[in-house]
Amino acid sequence: MLFAAAASLVLAAASAVSAQVSGRFLADDRNDGHLAFAPMTPAEKRSLLTNAENVLTIWSNYDSKMKNYGSAADPYPVLKKLRENIDILPDEDLQLGLADAFMRIRDLHTTFSKPGPYGCYFALTGIKYEFVEGTGNLNVPKVVASAKTANAVVQKLIGDRIGKVQIGDELAAINGESFVNWYNRIQFRAAGGANTFGGQRRTADLLYLADGQTGFLPEDDSVVLTFRNRTQYGKTYDVEIPYVNLRLDDCWGPSALLYQQRSGYTLPGTPSSASLVKPQPIKPSKVSRPKAKVGNPNRYKVEKMLFPDDAARPIKLTPVPGVSSISWGTWKSASGLMGVIYMTDFEPKDANGTEVDDQAILAIRSLLVNELKDTDSIVFDLRDNGGGSIFFANAIPQLFKPDFHESSAQYLRNKIGYNIFVASQYAEKTWIDSWNESKSDDRYTALKQFDTFESTNTLGQAYLKPMAVFNNGRCFSACELFSAAIQDSQTGTIFSEDGETGGGGANVFEYSNLLAYDPTDFTALPFSAELGQYSNVMRVGLRRSVRNGVNNGKLIEDIGVVADYVVRARINDVLPGATANSQYDRIAAKLKEIGTQTGQSSLYFVAEPLTKETFPGSVSFSATTAGIQKFTITDSTGKVLATSSPSGLAKSTFDLESTVPRTTLGNTQIVILGTTNGKQVLKTKRSLRVIPAVADRIDITKATYTLGALGNAVGIYNSANTLDANGWNLLNGKWTVGDGKQYKDNTDTTIESFFTAPVGTKLSIIVDAIFDTEANFDYFKVIITDAAGNSTPLINISGSGKAVKAVAASVPTTQFSIKVVFTSDGGVDQTGVMINSFTVQTTA
Repeated sequence: MLFAAAASLVLAAASAVSAQVSGRFLADDRNDGHLAFAPMTPAEKRSLLTNAENVLTIWSNYDSKMKNYGSAADPYPVLKKLRENIDILPDEDLQLGLADAFMRIRDLHTTFSKPGPYGCYFALTGIKYEFVEGTGNLNVPKVVASAKTANAVVQKLIGDRIGKVQIGDELAAINGESFVNWYNRIQFRAAGGANTFGGQRRTADLLYLADGQTGFLPEDDSVVLTFRNRTQYGKTYDVEIPYVNLRLDDCWGPSALLYQQRSGYTLPGTPSSASLVKPQPIKPSKVSRPKAKVGNPNRYKVEKMLFPDDAARPIKLTPVPGVSSISWGTWKSASGLMGVIYMTDFEPKDANGTEVDDQAILAIRSLLVNELKDTDSIVFDLRDNGGGSIFFANAIPQLFKPDFHESSAQYLRNKIGYNIFVASQYAEKTWIDSWNESKSDDRYTALKQFDTFESTNTLGQAYLKPMAVFNNGRCFSACELFSAAIQDSQTGTIFSEDGETGGGGANVFEYSNLLAYDPTDFTALPFSAELGQYSNVMRVGLRRSVRNGVNNGKLIEDIGVVADYVVRARINDVLPGATANSQYDRIAAKLKEIGTQTGQSSLYFVAEPLTKETFPGSVSFSATTAGIQKFTITDSTGKVLATSSPSGLAKSTFDLESTVPRTTLGNTQIVILGTTNGKQVLKTKRSLRVIPAVADRIDITKATYTLGALGNAVGIYNSANTLDANGWNLLNGKWTVGDGKQYKDNTDTTIESFFTAPVGTKLSIIVDAIFDTEANFDYFKVIITDAAGNSTPLINISGSGKAVKAVAASVPTTQFSIKVVFTSDGGVDQTGVMINSFTVQTTA
C-alpha cells in the first residue's frame, strides 16, 4: 500500500443530508475485504439475472445505441455469457458483470445498482473540474480544477495532496493519459453519458467521485494527476492522490451484517444488530406523475457533503419560498438587465418533501410578472440539471409562447410492454391506445403524449421579451425535454457550455414501479427486504421521447439537444471570488440582438391577478402594456367578449374590461389576445371564479342546509382540465362524479356552497355517501374556507365502501364556504362517489 493507513473518520453530513458518512483510504477498505458482496443462493442469482434480462427487454433505446455505437454498447452478449455460467459464477463476477452490461449501454435512465457492502462506497480525490475555452475544439476540452472540497474528513486524509493544486490549473494527464484518451478508453466501461459531451462531463465527475453503487470503484489505490500551472503556463507538476473512500453508514451496517450471516465471516468494523435501523424494503408503487430523471440520490448526498456551496454563482440567487429547486436573480451588463431563473432539477418539492409541480409552475409565472417583469430578457440556467417531472417540464413553455405542443413518446411492442401498459391494473387509456393503434409487426407502439394540450396551456403567456435556456452536457432527461420544447417550438434560444445536452430521452420506471405494473415478469430482487434501497436496484427508460416542431421525428436519446450557441466558460469565470461572468454577458448580448431583430424587446404586458373572484356581469383588469395596438377578449370557445386599444405603443396603464362569460356560479376563463400590425403578439388567459353577492349567500342560522340543486349560492367549480361532464353531476337526484360508472383521470371538481353566519357559530356537517375510489390516490374531501381563502379540511376519504360522517366546525369568518371536493390522479379509475345526502346545520 502506497500510503499509511488512517483510522476511520466519521461525520454527520450537512443538515440537508440525513446520512452519516465514514471516511478512510480506499486501500484500507480493499485490504479489509470491505469491497465485497453478500453470497446469494443459486436461485437468487438466477432470479437477479432474469429480472435484469426482463428490464432490458422493455428498454426502449437499444435501436438508438446500435445506430450510434454499434456492438460496443450492446448488453446482450454480456447477459448471454452470464446466463451460460450462472450456476458457477462467483457473486462478485455476477454483480460486476451485470453492472458492466448496464454501464456499456450509455443510458443513465437504465441502470443497475449493486448492493452493499461494495455499493456503500464512494471513492474520491476531492477536486472538481470544469471545461473552459482554449483548445478550439469542443470535443477536446480544456479541463481545469474548479473547486476543492473543504470537508474535514477528506482534508485530514489528503488535504496536503490536493492543497498543491490551484484553482484554474489545467489537468494535463491522468496516470500519463490525456483526458480525452482516458475518456475514450473508459467510455463504455465506467463513464456513462449518452454522447461525447455528456460522456466527457460524466468522466470529469468520475475523476472526483466514483460511485460504487451504480458504477465501479477504482482498481488502483491512487491516481497520478498532472497539472499545468495557470500562472506559469507550460510548467507542469504531478500530484499523486490516494483515493479516499466515503461510506454511507446506513448502508454499511445492514450490508455487513448480511454478509456475516451469509458468509459466516465477520468483516472488520461490522456493527451489532442492536445498533441498526432496518432499511425500508422496496415495495410496489404506482407512478403518480411520469418522470424523466437521472442520478443516484445517494451520490447526491455525498456531493452535497463535499461541496455544500457548489451552486454558488457570481450572481445573488434568491430561493423561491416553499418550492425547492428554483431560485432567481438578475444580471446587469452593457446589454441591459437579464433575469436568471436557476433550477437544480425538475422535481420541485415543498418543505415536507411532497412534489409540487403545479405550485412551482405558478411560482415561475409569479417571478415573470413581479420580480422579473422589468428585465430585458430571461434565461433558465439549467447547467447540471438531471431532470424530473415531465409534466413540469411541459407546462413551462406556455409562459413564453402560446398553444404549446409537447413532444411524444412510445414504447416497445412486446409481451412485457403489453403487460405493463395494457394489461396492468394501473394501465392508462393513453398508453392502451398507443398499443391498439400500432400494428402487430411494429417495433414500437403509436406515438402519444403524456399530457393533454389543455393541461399544458392553462395559463398562457406571462413574458413577451426574449427568453433562453443555458445548459450543458450534464443536462439530462426532463431538462432535455424542456430544452427541446423551447427549441422545437421556436420559443427561445438554446445556449450551452457544450455542443449538445447529455442525450437522455426517455421516461423512467423505477423497479418499484415495475413490481406494481407487472408482477409476472418482475419479482422482488435478492436482499431487497434486508437492505432496501441498498440492495440490487434497477430502473429503465421504457418510453422513448420523440421530438416535434422544427425537429419533428428526431430522438433526444444519444443526440441530445444541439446548442444554437456554445458559451463555454473562460478561465476567469471559474476563478475564486469572480464577480464578472463572461457567459452571462455573452448570453445577454445575443438576446438583446434577437429582441431587436424580432421586435420582442418593445413588448410588455402585465395584468394581474391570474385568478380573480367576480360576480356575474362584468370584470376588469388593470393592464400595463407596451408595443401592443389592440386587445381582444374572448371566452374559451373563441367568442369575442370585448375589444379595446391603449392610447399608443408607449408603456402605459389602462383598464381591460370584459363581460363575464357565465351567468351562474363556477369557474370560467377568458383569453386575452394582443395584436400589433395585424400580427398576434400576446395570448394569455385569466381565470374567473364567479361567486355570489353577499345578499345571495345562505344564512345558515335560519335553517338547516341540505345540498340539492344548484342556485344563487351553490356552484360547481371544476379545474381547467376537468370537463363539466367529468365533474360533479346531479344524476337521479344524487350528486355523482362523472357518469357514475367510471370517473376520469386527473379529475378535480368541487361543489361549493356559500354561507353567512356570526364568527364562532358552531356547525354540524353530515355526509352520507358511497365511495369506490383508488385507495390512497383518489379522494373525497369536505373543506371549510374563510373569506380570505384559508381552508381547513374536515373530511378526507379514499377507498371503497359506504360512509356516514358527521364533523363539527366553527364559522371562521362572517362570509365562508363549504366545499365538497373530488380529486383523482392518472391510472385506475373506479366508480367514484355518490352522495346520498349532505347537510349543514348550526348546533348549540
